[in-house]
Amino acid sequence: MTIVKITLFFALALLLGTPYTAKAAGFRSLEVSGLRIGLWYPSEAKEIATRLGPFDVEIAQDAPVANGYFQPILMSHGNSGRFRNHHLTAKALANAGFIVVAPDHTVDHLIGGSEVYQAINWRITELSHALEAILQIEAFRNVIDLSQIHGLGYSLGTLTVMAAAGAGIDGPAADKHCLKNKDPNFCDTPSLFLRWKLKWLRDVSPPDLVRKIPNVYFSLPIINGDVVLVAPLGQGLKINENLFQARKVLVLGFENDKINVPKYHANKVAEIIPRNVLYNFIMHPMAHHSAFIAPFAKRVTDKEYISAAQDPPGFDRSTFLDVLNSEIVDFLLRKPN
Repeated sequence: MTIVKITLFFALALLLGTPYTAKAAGFRSLEVSGLRIGLWYPSEAKEIATRLGPFDVEIAQDAPVANGYFQPILMSHGNSGRFRNHHLTAKALANAGFIVVAPDHTVDHLIGGSEVYQAINWRITELSHALEAILQIEAFRNVIDLSQIHGLGYSLGTLTVMAAAGAGIDGPAADKHCLKNKDPNFCDTPSLFLRWKLKWLRDVSPPDLVRKIPNVYFSLPIINGDVVLVAPLGQGLKINENLFQARKVLVLGFENDKINVPKYHANKVAEIIPRNVLYNFIMHPMAHHSAFIAPFAKRVTDKEYISAAQDPPGFDRSTFLDVLNSEIVDFLLRKPN
């Protein structure tokens, strides 16, 4: 399909108000220069039941990408998480016609220590490199629309995608917050032992992210489309309207979040985002911090206790994620103003 035909196809789809819907969500797990990358994308192949770590999933594993032209979403998981934790959201986005690119961040054991800013910068580098790596695959290079690069972040990942869109990090402001407020998860410094135990448990090492992109191809990517922030971090975030590149931002706070306490974080984020950029701020009642993680398979929870898999009585995580994913998809599919 030529560029002209692709443009006409999508222009007609917008005029008719009919969004693209994939027959299946394709998935590939890659490792490039030591960086693990999850890739979800529209496909015409048949989905099959399989396993993705502690999750039971239905995906078109290693299937061909569908014909079309699809905008990418850079997805950043929370502190010490993994891309597979958000497979349901990524699948919903692939079904809606997006390509989701999600690295496993490798230096989260540095978060909380003196190298926290270097860790955030490394997270941004990993997002950039993950997209570059996907563009080295010929089948994807020809279907990715780089005119709009979107961002989806969870917890610490919200700070990552905001920084990748041009927001700044104000360390002194965060320190001032911690002097005045009891915000233990954000302010308390984990011990060196705990941080390196985390590194050992996750079995990750910082990858060798050497640029191997042909110098005639494309410039470094930056998030310049829409941004979704789920259970966000807000302290220390600074936005200069002349530098911030995001088109619109959707903030999704969780009322019962004991990790990123909403009054210090989600509310703060919604407050500092320029009014012409903030699309909506939704506070979900009853939702707790781990509610954004897909339900773990019963085969796993029957054998071991996983704190992130636990829900309070009466909270249905699957139903909640259906609602959350619909909000995210609807936001990203809306027609720009």
